[in-house]
Amino acid sequence: MRIVGSAVGQDGRTNGIMAPNGKAQELVAKKALDAAGVDPVSVGYVEAHATSTPVGDPVEATAMSNVYGKGREAGNPCLIGSIKPNVGHLEAGAGVMGFMKAIMAVNKGLVSPQSNLNKLNSRVNWEAAGMQVVREATQWKDKNTIRRAGVCSYGYGGTVSHAIVEEFNDNRGGFPVLEQMNGEAKDEMTILTFSAPQEKRLASQAEALASWILGDGMQHSLSSIATTLAIRRGHHDYRAAVIASSHEKAAEALRAFASDSDSSVAVSRRVVSSNDSLGTVWVFSGHGAQ
Repeated sequence: MRIVGSAVGQDGRTNGIMAPNGKAQELVAKKALDAAGVDPVSVGYVEAHATSTPVGDPVEATAMSNVYGKGREAGNPCLIGSIKPNVGHLEAGAGVMGFMKAIMAVNKGLVSPQSNLNKLNSRVNWEAAGMQVVREATQWKDKNTIRRAGVCSYGYGGTVSHAIVEEFNDNRGGFPVLEQMNGEAKDEMTILTFSAPQEKRLASQAEALASWILGDGMQHSLSSIATTLAIRRGHHDYRAAVIASSHEKAAEALRAFASDSDSSVAVSRRVVSSNDSLGTVWVFSGHGAQ
């Protein structure tokens, strides 16, 4: 499973701060598709924002129809639904819930029905929309080789965002970042991070890491070492980082840090932990902070 494209925008001037802008919703969806490099017709399901408002739902449905409903073969509409009737509007968490539903649908090949739906919105021309509301659990038998979904998420004040997710397929090509990590790119700077519970122990950590890099670490690319340090190790309050383009330069920078020598390729800071007492912060966000 992976995100292949996304876009975020602002809907500009509308009839009111909470009024939707269908053109902006269309534009951000098209930008996400462009970023993904996929045809709208290849998207089989759209997870809508769908707040069940008299104005918002028809505007969004029409916007998604203009993006995903055009050019589709008869009998192959783009499915559309929303998780909000199941869990309510979770405000700041609403977007991620819809995102999770879309991921599950793509992963399982099963689209769950729209909950508590008795009658379709009459302000949407469903017959010509090229879209179909999911009214019962539907097996995703997409004609395309890859199941793909679009996810809408809109915020109070005019923020509009859209993401394209699809099931993983090796034939589509790998992840550039991972491919880069597995290679031995020369003269490319890499960030190596490390930490310690006390500041004085950072030096010994740096020295130990330098020794390992010039020993067993030579069997691994510098990028893979950096990745392991960043996401596979615990992070204490006292943290440091060095940048280097080779194993030798990394060890040199680490040892310079350990000896407290001036270095333009090393930095250290203390991160404030949850145990520190910093007092109370009051936030007055007005109408809301979705």
